[in-house]
Amino acid sequence: SSNAKMGSLTRYFKENSDRVAEAATAALGMAEMESLPGSQPHSPYNSECSTHSAEKNDETDIRQLITNLPSKDDIQLILGKLEVSFQKKMEEMGSDVQQLNLRVTDLEEERDVLQAQITNIATTLDSHIQF
Repeated sequence: SSNAKMGSLTRYFKENSDRVAEAATAALGMAEMESLPGSQPHSPYNSECSTHSAEKNDETDIRQLITNLPSKDDIQLILGKLEVSFQKKMEEMGSDVQQLNLRVTDLEEERDVLQAQITNIATTLDSHIQF
């Protein structure tokens, strides 16, 4: 079940990494086009207004953000590492659960032995008290 969930999660990111990469490329291309002088006369970047520098800073921030987005290969590499790490943790937990089950079995057997000894002692005491 957890393997299936991890597989579908990995598949989801792999499928959507293409869209993220395409959107980032398109947005970067649009930002570069808008930054060219006179390329879009109606663009607020080409008009003389008080918000010009703030908008330019926003554009720079957006361009930096888009440039720093991980590539499809980066995302797949990260997901692969996460999947391996997840599998190791699941195996460790499975091993821990087996160890705990063995310990529980040992403790139950110990309890049964001790209960039998207590019953024997009680029986012995009862027989001594009757004499």
